[in-house]
This record gives sequence, structure tokens and C-alpha cells, in this order.
Amino acid sequence: MKLGPILIFWGLWFVNFSTRTVFAPLLPLIEDSLSLSHGQAGGLYTSLGFGYGISLFFAGRFASVWGHKKTVVSGFVGIAAAVLLFQWAETYIALHGLCFLTGVALGTYIHVHPVDPPHHHRDL
Repeated sequence: MKLGPILIFWGLWFVNFSTRTVFAPLLPLIEDSLSLSHGQAGGLYTSLGFGYGISLFFAGRFASVWGHKKTVVSGFVGIAAAVLLFQWAETYIALHGLCFLTGVALGTYIHVHPVDPPHHHRDL
């Protein structure tokens, strides 16, 4: 058994999971630095959740059209791009957009492979 692919996919899972979970503990710091209310800061997390949910809904379709590898790679390129763009977000709306895009990119990692049911033929 090759250990390289397992470590790569474990690393991808870790990035996916940590990107979603590290955001909540940082909300108080985001509130203080941007002078946001609890509701506004929670709205950012909601945008991330909406993007993630929408992406999960369509990820199986994307994977069947683009292929599983391209779907996963495009998602992680999207995560990297969105996380890098956070440093230039200066408005609350820009943060909402980036949180949504981050959620969309995160959802592409977990997709359901469409299964074609077996066709049973009877000889008549």
C-alpha cells in the first residue's frame, strides 16, 4: 500500500475541516477588529455555511461532469484563492462574499459518486 496518496488526502481533509472549524473561535477577534455586532459576525459564518451547503448539493453533479479529481483540485484551488483574498477584504460585504466562496470551495471535497443501478435483463 502506498502511503503518499493517503497522506495527501488526509492533508486535504485536514485543510477542509480546519478551514471550516477555525472560523468560529476567531469571530470575537473579527468582531473587535472590525467593530461588528454578534449578529453581523454570525452572519459571516452563516454565509460560509450557505456556500458549503449549496456546494454539497451540487458537488455530485459537478463530479460527474468534470470528474472527481478536477472537482477536488478546483475546490482546493478555490479555498486557497479565497483565503488569500481575505487579507484585502475591507468591507463587510466583501467578507460575506469571501465567506460564501470559501464555503462553496470547501463543499467540493465531499461529493457523492452517482451510481447507475444495474440493469437486469430477462430473456423473454
